[in-house]
Amino acid sequence: MIVWGKVHNDILHGMQGICTNHNYLFKLGVLTAKAVVSVNKDKLVPVKLFNSTSEIVDIPRGQIVAKFEILDNDSDLIATCIGNKDNPEFNNVQFSTEKCEDGELSGTKFFSYFDIPKHLSESEQGQLKGFLKSHDNIFVTDENPALGFTDVVQHKIILKPDFKPKYQRSYRLTPDKKQVLRDHLDHLLKQGIISPVGETEHIPITSPIVLVSKRANESRNSQNSNFNQSSNSLSQFRFCCDFRYLNSQSQQFFYGLPELQDLTESFSNRTPNFITHIDLSSGFFQMPISPDSQRYTAFNTCYGTYQFLRLPMGLSSSPGSFQLLMDKVLHGLTFNSCLCYLDDVLITSETFEQHLSDLHEVFNRLKTVYNHRLIELQQFKNIRHPDHAEIEPLTKLLRKNAKFRWTSEQENAFTKLKSLLINSPILAFPNFHTEFYLAVDTSSKGIGYMLYQYQETASDSKAVSVIRFGSKSLSKWQRSYGPTKLELLGMDTEISTEKEDHSNFTTLNTDGDETQTSLSTETATSENNTQVKFTDSVEIFRHGDFIKDTFQKLQVRDPYFGPFISYFEQNKLPSSQKAARKLLLETPNYDMVDGLLFHTRTAKCKRTKLFTSYQLALPEVAIKTVLRLYHDSPLSGHGGIQHTADMLKEHYYFPKLLQSVTDYVRSCHDCQSRKVTQVKTKAGIVAFKTPEAPFQVWQMDLYGPVPVSAKGNSYIFTAVDAFTKFLVAEPIPNKDALTVAEVLFKLVSQYGVCDTLISDRGSEATARAIKEVCRLLEINQQYTRVLLTTVLVCVKEHIERLQNA
Repeated sequence: MIVWGKVHNDILHGMQGICTNHNYLFKLGVLTAKAVVSVNKDKLVPVKLFNSTSEIVDIPRGQIVAKFEILDNDSDLIATCIGNKDNPEFNNVQFSTEKCEDGELSGTKFFSYFDIPKHLSESEQGQLKGFLKSHDNIFVTDENPALGFTDVVQHKIILKPDFKPKYQRSYRLTPDKKQVLRDHLDHLLKQGIISPVGETEHIPITSPIVLVSKRANESRNSQNSNFNQSSNSLSQFRFCCDFRYLNSQSQQFFYGLPELQDLTESFSNRTPNFITHIDLSSGFFQMPISPDSQRYTAFNTCYGTYQFLRLPMGLSSSPGSFQLLMDKVLHGLTFNSCLCYLDDVLITSETFEQHLSDLHEVFNRLKTVYNHRLIELQQFKNIRHPDHAEIEPLTKLLRKNAKFRWTSEQENAFTKLKSLLINSPILAFPNFHTEFYLAVDTSSKGIGYMLYQYQETASDSKAVSVIRFGSKSLSKWQRSYGPTKLELLGMDTEISTEKEDHSNFTTLNTDGDETQTSLSTETATSENNTQVKFTDSVEIFRHGDFIKDTFQKLQVRDPYFGPFISYFEQNKLPSSQKAARKLLLETPNYDMVDGLLFHTRTAKCKRTKLFTSYQLALPEVAIKTVLRLYHDSPLSGHGGIQHTADMLKEHYYFPKLLQSVTDYVRSCHDCQSRKVTQVKTKAGIVAFKTPEAPFQVWQMDLYGPVPVSAKGNSYIFTAVDAFTKFLVAEPIPNKDALTVAEVLFKLVSQYGVCDTLISDRGSEATARAIKEVCRLLEINQQYTRVLLTTVLVCVKEHIERLQNA
């Protein structure tokens, strides 16, 4: 019997191969006829099976039935009618391999080097393959690894007049890396990129080499590269020279590289429906170094000293010299039919025929300048449409009670999502013949903006095409700005604004509130002929990305907002007189817009005057979801009660909004476990009695320990009269309570009993002995608050003088 089997996606339409037995069917007694087949446009090949047993064999769907081996040589011997899927014809053929002449490639092998897009028609694919085949002598392949060469520009190295010669020894390598180095040197010698240093040459500077491990994806790409490698060492390590000292001793050659922003904006001249990327194979190695400068590139290895004959990577002026070469080669084509940045050339065209013409012009220019094969890889790209199923692993993390587990599946989906956001159709090239729009929004954390246009699609309809995303964080002082000043700051930062979600700027001049930010914004907008437009909540929801019919049903079913919709649409009141009366009183605060219920609001204070006048009536079933979005999402950052409530009031309304926000924020586990209260506890003001006479109030403190005196004293008892600032200082051997009590009794004996004694809460002042002395002498003892010893102003001043003495 004959079945149709699907081949792998990497196998292109028209490829030929041989179908042979597979182990699975072979063990079941089912044999596969060895046959040469061709792949049809559906990626199917006919497979002839033979059941050698006397029993029925069931083959599950999706099971591998045969092996498909691609033929390396062209063969026209197959006579299969691949267009007739139901009745394929088979002829017996005899296959023989013929050795290709040097410099020739089989069509199947040759086309495997290219990523030909599948969206092209069969006719376009045929034209493209024919075009590539006609220029096969320009491509570097495994069979033809020789690099191109041109002497249009020669790189020169000019040393500084005061340079100092330096001979750097080679870095030590492990035995396995020595073999890697040997493979690289043999490869570079074979390509004519380096040469050994002669015995008569004067080498003023030598540099060491470094073998850098390539990343996994670079290693895989290198294994499919243009060189016929005898070892994997060339694909696993990168050969680099440490030219840091040479760069410091040489004069710099300054030649400007094109700005990437200018390159992307140049796509506005034509619609880039077809894009081809050309990568010059080892582009630097196709440019020579001036014979006088070759000796400066000498490098030491354990196998001897070599010098570069062609431009190496690592020299500070290498990019400028190579860009000069490419500008001369593609003079007149750059920014017209192609873009060039170093060794990468991008060709864009609006139609397929124009694209082949542009490719032909670029290829001829390259072949005219270069004497051999120079292009390594060519890719044809088209605009891709998003597939939301690709980011399903990310949406799983948003489900209720889902555990956050970031695996390779989520990482791949996240990478695809980033790629979709920065590629078509989300991101587009600017068209300077149409208007630009800049949507700016600000929060208490930063400024975000999106530059976009309304560009025509293939269906002659206009769609939003994002030109650029941008954001800027706010400084500590900018975060304290009010909503009006924040919006002005956002417009001042992204001055080409067209849309805003805040109406303050439109009424700014009538308020008489002119600040530096507002004047700067007004001046910039007038200079750039920019129109500032306020986008109300109604417009946001009208053009929003949500299902309006579904949301309308939720409003109708809501017990609070449902009666309002019934009254507006059917003029129907609730049966309860109390409910009907309440509804009629609140009806002026609501309005129907495009089938949705909105709450209209009148500003009651200066702060709420800044909010929008229309709020979407939020049903009860959606309150928790919106609260979670405006409080828990990464863009909200678990804001406080007032911040979250203000964000909700911008666009939503539901009964007891502030109470719901308060309960939700206070019950948020993350907020309660991570946030620290910002309310600082301050001690109360200490009110001491103001003295009216000398020696009425004393302030007491101890200073020490100090170096022991001849009499064995190491502390100083200080007491200051609060009225006259009279100081009494008495040396004491220690600060025991009995010692301090004895000195205090001596003080009272000389100057009389005071009314109040103020001290800190040291152990010597709060001891029982001091309290007993004060009790017997009827002295009111007072203490300063904890950490507020600075209230002992008088005594502290004298102690500081003692410290500075």
